Amino acid sequence: MIEGLFVEGLIYGIMALGVFFTFRILDFPDLTVDGSFPLGAVIMAMAMVSGMNLWFALCLAFAGGVTAGAVTAVIHNKLKVPHLLAGILTMTMLYSVNIRILGNRANLALMRQETLLSKAVLLMKGMVSNEVSVLLFFICVVLDEHTAALDPRNAGIVLGLTRDFVTQYNLTTLMVTHNMQHAIDYGNRLLMMDSGEVVIDVAGEEKKKLTVEALIAMFSRVRKNIFAHDEALLTKV
Repeated sequence: MIEGLFVEGLIYGIMALGVFFTFRILDFPDLTVDGSFPLGAVIMAMAMVSGMNLWFALCLAFAGGVTAGAVTAVIHNKLKVPHLLAGILTMTMLYSVNIRILGNRANLALMRQETLLSKAVLLMKGMVSNEVSVLLFFICVVLDEHTAALDPRNAGIVLGLTRDFVTQYNLTTLMVTHNMQHAIDYGNRLLMMDSGEVVIDVAGEEKKKLTVEALIAMFSRVRKNIFAHDEALLTKV
C-alpha cells in the first residue's frame, strides 16, 4: 500500500515541480503544466502504440512539453499577455490538442504495452518488489512537502520510512519542507531559500549542531530582517 502511494506521488510530483520551479524560483505563476503534463503523456502513449522506440518516444514527449512552454513564453513576451493568463490560454488550448493527438479519444489503454518502467521492473525481478523497482528507476528522489497534510504521528512514520528507504538503497534525495526541525533532523545538507535565492547552505557537523533558533538567527543576519513564517515557527518541536 505505502509503496504504491510513493510511486504515484513520485509520478505526480514531477508535475508539481513544474509549478514549483516557475512560481517559487522564477516568480512566474505558470499553469501551462496542467496541459503540458498530459501532452507529454499522450505523445508518449501514441508513440508506444505505434511501436516506436521508448527512449525516442520519451524525447518526443519532452519536446512536446518544451514546445508548450515556448508557446506560453511567446504569448507573454510577444503579445504582452499577463503571465498567469498566458499559461491559462496555453493550458486551455492543449485540452483540444491532447484529444486530437489521441485520435479524438478521451483515453487510451496501455495495459499490455511495454513501458520504460515495465522494463525496469523486469530487470530487477526477483531482487526487489515491483514498487521498489519503479522507485529505483528514478535515481534521484524528490520529496515535495510529502508530509504537509499529515498529523504529527503519521508524518513521523512517513519520514522514518523515507529515511530507511533512502539509506537502504543509497538514493540521492531532495526534500522540500517548511518545517525547520525536519530540515535539521533529516539529510546531510540544508539549503534555505528566500525569494528564489539560496541564503543559507550548511552541511556536516555544522548542520548537526543546528537548532531552529540558530537557523532563524542565521537567516536574520543574512537577510538583515526578522524572520516571520508562522508555519515554520509553529513546527519547531
